[in-house]
Amino acid sequence: MTTTAAASTAAPVSAATAAVFISGAIGDNAVHMGLIKRLALRHGPLVLINYLADDVNAMFAEQPCLARVISIRSTLGPDRPRRTALTRELLESLALQHVYHVNFETFFALAAWRAGIPNRYAYLPRRAFIRLPMFSHHAFVPDRTPHPRSLYWMQTVLERHGFDYAPVWPNLEPSPAFVADARALTAGRPRWVTLGMSSSVAVRQWGGTRFATVARAIQSHHPDIGFILFGHRDVAAVATEFLSQMPADTVVVNLPAIGPDLRLSLALLAESSLYVGNDSSGMNLAAAIGIPTIGLFGFRSLSAFCEHLKPVYATPPESGMANIDVAEVAALSLKLLAAPH
Repeated sequence: MTTTAAASTAAPVSAATAAVFISGAIGDNAVHMGLIKRLALRHGPLVLINYLADDVNAMFAEQPCLARVISIRSTLGPDRPRRTALTRELLESLALQHVYHVNFETFFALAAWRAGIPNRYAYLPRRAFIRLPMFSHHAFVPDRTPHPRSLYWMQTVLERHGFDYAPVWPNLEPSPAFVADARALTAGRPRWVTLGMSSSVAVRQWGGTRFATVARAIQSHHPDIGFILFGHRDVAAVATEFLSQMPADTVVVNLPAIGPDLRLSLALLAESSLYVGNDSSGMNLAAAIGIPTIGLFGFRSLSAFCEHLKPVYATPPESGMANIDVAEVAALSLKLLAAPH
């Protein structure tokens, strides 16, 4: 169902205040920003309510389609027994007219219902019909849908109720405050390839040696390319393994060694010609920023929800990261680098 569309300059047709609730991680928030940008054309800038830490939310807070970002984790703190009541108080204070449930959480759905928000949009499987009173607008969805399921399910809700549901690409814009820093770091090479090593779960990492094999293949055809290693300090060992396999004169921006502000990482993605990385927040941010993106999937399948995201799977499917063909990844990298962008 997913289609893409350019942003419209038309004025919003409604001045109502709207919010989107997302309970997932950084990548989940990034994936759905295209729908949020679409909804902002209808409602004006929205409120994003999520579970992310405040330093991560600083990146989302700078997006023009968002009026405000609220972290449930920071707002409610450890008071789980009263989180429905506290969330209701929060929602009442916002005077919302619309709330879109990208993910279902019982406490949040109850809070939105009890807060009297008149328009509450959600998807649900038919077996969960008991939840229907909590929502004013809904769509039933199948239990099994390709990843990212919630993106497709929210589009089903919007389509059913007559909304334009095409995500707007690119999803994210780099922070102006960090663009100059990113350009300074990348000034030494005409083009850059970002290698996404970001996964703190070891079984989901592809390994520095495999990334180095791909990088050397790229170097053999494009000796002037530099490499950005994407990730935080939790994957510093993977970055070190990569560097040990590369020629000494390779030009590298090693982000795991410094643990940068996520806004700098996003600005560096915007300076990149290609992203290659495992299924992670880095992959979703690269796709959101709009650059050619190769996603490495060892454990699940993906519906390519935007045309510039190219998945590569393990063989046989879902058999692990070690069974993703390095030669296939290298060949696809060279093909994308040769294509106009």
